[in-house]
Amino acid sequence: MITRFLEELGLTKRRGFLIVSALLVWISAIIASGAGWNPFANTWDFSNSGAFGDSFGPLSALMASLAALGAIATYRAQSSEIGRVREREEELDEAASADRERAITREFLADERALRQNFESTYFQLLEMLRSLVNTLDVEIYVDQIEKGHDAFKALLEAFKAGSQNPDADKGELWLAFSNKYKNDLNHYFRLMYHIVKFVKYSEMDNRYFYIQLLRSMLSDSELALLALNCEYGYGRDKFKELIEEFALLHNLSEAEKDYWDLESKFKPEAFEFRHADSVFEFVESEDISAPDKV
Repeated sequence: MITRFLEELGLTKRRGFLIVSALLVWISAIIASGAGWNPFANTWDFSNSGAFGDSFGPLSALMASLAALGAIATYRAQSSEIGRVREREEELDEAASADRERAITREFLADERALRQNFESTYFQLLEMLRSLVNTLDVEIYVDQIEKGHDAFKALLEAFKAGSQNPDADKGELWLAFSNKYKNDLNHYFRLMYHIVKFVKYSEMDNRYFYIQLLRSMLSDSELALLALNCEYGYGRDKFKELIEEFALLHNLSEAEKDYWDLESKFKPEAFEFRHADSVFEFVESEDISAPDKV
């Protein structure tokens, strides 16, 4: 404690020892004299007591200085201690802030995982409904000739081609008549497709195009052609067509079908573009690289 006090005063141990020793000798001599100790057998001349009393003036000044220095040292020590306490409090505040941020991050990630799980649960249920609908679909284009599943869509497309050979015929009217004839097979399929794409579009997922890619990979060439025809001539032109263009739903459509129906003049180029996902969470349009196998 004494060493720390001397350090606060800016004194070395040696100087501090000398000062303290001198003070102790001075004080001891005064006390001994007051007790009657007179090693030199001198008689006291009280006429000189005033002068003797004045000799304590420097001592008083010295004691006052030491008291001031002690107060300064105490102030410095307290200031240093307060500084250390404040630094510790700041460290604790920073640690608490970091803990809060980690807790918020964990909570956010948990919410994000829950949101994604809820979305994917519903989305894959919709895809299963679509798969089941396709598998159970059966149409009778010709007498006693029933086509099922994806073959049913191929038969429907071929039937519409056969009925729209006349170049002067209004394809819009032909399609409405055709879709009305097979409304029990087609309309439910088109509605379900529309609601799946709409569900993805208005979800809070960052990687919506990724989920559209999954949907697109399930569709046959005939299904894509029928979707395009419905969006050009049928009820899908009001709402579904813009979603097809936004999410490039016709990207996998064959060149033969695009040319046969002249679809590239009827849809925006975005409907056929290739896009690839840089990560699961985002996609970018590809312009300068060769497209791999269609997905």
